Amino acid sequence: GEALIRKGDYSAAIKQLQTSLYLFPNSAPVHDLLGRSYELQGNEAAAISEYKKSFLIKPEYLPPYLRLADVYKNRGDEEIAISELRNALSVNPNFYEAKSKIAEASLNIGKTEQAIKYYNDLLNVPNYKIAAIKGLSKAYFEKAKQLNNQTSITSEADYLDLERNIEQAIQNDPDNIELYL
Repeated sequence: GEALIRKGDYSAAIKQLQTSLYLFPNSAPVHDLLGRSYELQGNEAAAISEYKKSFLIKPEYLPPYLRLADVYKNRGDEEIAISELRNALSVNPNFYEAKSKIAEASLNIGKTEQAIKYYNDLLNVPNYKIAAIKGLSKAYFEKAKQLNNQTSITSEADYLDLERNIEQAIQNDPDNIELYL
């Protein structure tokens, strides 16, 4: 089934994977691959079902959480994607890829505080540090824009919050010309 997926023959892959499930019905990786086949074939509903079966069988098997979140994200359901990724974090709190995707999705839907929290969690993780720094600068910049757009700056404290967020963004990404402007 996996070879047929790589080859692009999703119908044949689905047939082989269903045979495998007939023989081994509680195989989380096979449900995950079957979900991937359905997803690549364009059948998102079947893909979602198979991904969920996969982590219901074996919650610590993490790939289907990411794939399910991607399906929801592609459908424009970022909140549901974040929810599924949080489920993965409840199984494995050190699942850094899930934290990264939550931060990115949070930023996409304007939840800057949440994005900042998850990007901060990734700052000390070597493979995620650079992306976390860039994400933090975007999040601080977006937060500053939100503060500026919410209301007119009515107090000195509002202005200082706005300025602090921009300075934090510049500190995280000093080569970003847009932040200076």
